[in-house]
Amino acid sequence: MASKSWRAIQEAHSKRTPEERAATKRRAIEDLVMERMRLGQLRRARALSQQTMADVLDIAQGDVSRIERRSDIYVRTLRRFVEATGGRLRILAEYPDSEPIEIEGFAEIGPVRRRAVAKKKAAPKSAALRGRFTRAKTPRTH
Repeated sequence: MASKSWRAIQEAHSKRTPEERAATKRRAIEDLVMERMRLGQLRRARALSQQTMADVLDIAQGDVSRIERRSDIYVRTLRRFVEATGGRLRILAEYPDSEPIEIEGFAEIGPVRRRAVAKKKAAPKSAALRGRFTRAKTPRTH
């Protein structure tokens, strides 16, 4: 009886198509070439705490945690996060028939300016409401 290699048995019983296996192999090779990290991993790799990031970004520590867990964030938020770790954000478009192309226009965005938020003044109470609380109560007679 001829023996089969483990790879042949694995491929014969795999639920994934050959294209899916090739895509997985291609991503694994890309991962070896370019290091990939989530935002929390990036922060820890730079030896920064969430509180330090919060201080640099002028936000609460809980907001840093929320940013790290999100999968969809604004480019400006991502850029500020990367810059707070000491890096520079670059956005690339990759096509199968050409080299990666860097998208310009995002790096030129200036620092975020916070607008001063005016405190709301309490609305003046109507005369009827003011009088209701200031009148002396008189006993009711039946």
